[in-house]
Amino acid sequence: RCGRKVLDDKGIPWHWKDGIGWELMFFFMYLRAGVLSSNQVHAAEIAGSLNPGMPLKQRLVELLVRDALGRSGEAPRSARILDIGAGPMSQVGYIWPGIDVQ
Repeated sequence: RCGRKVLDDKGIPWHWKDGIGWELMFFFMYLRAGVLSSNQVHAAEIAGSLNPGMPLKQRLVELLVRDALGRSGEAPRSARILDIGAGPMSQVGYIWPGIDVQ
């Protein structure tokens, strides 16, 4: 297993399957703690990630209106964002008024 890609009969690396149970348990505990927690930041984080009306983070909007040289430009008509590592709950937001965000 050291450095080799061991695949199952469908071509999926073995270690992906091994992590599914841990991933499910993590999110179960994370959501449960958020619901029962007195920590308002944690509760707000969970509520925001589950809210499809959450505005796109301002820093991301700022980056999307700049060109490769960092100059301000016009807002795009649409934006496709892949939140790598977010799991099932993104923290970047979903809504940018007047812009189609996917």
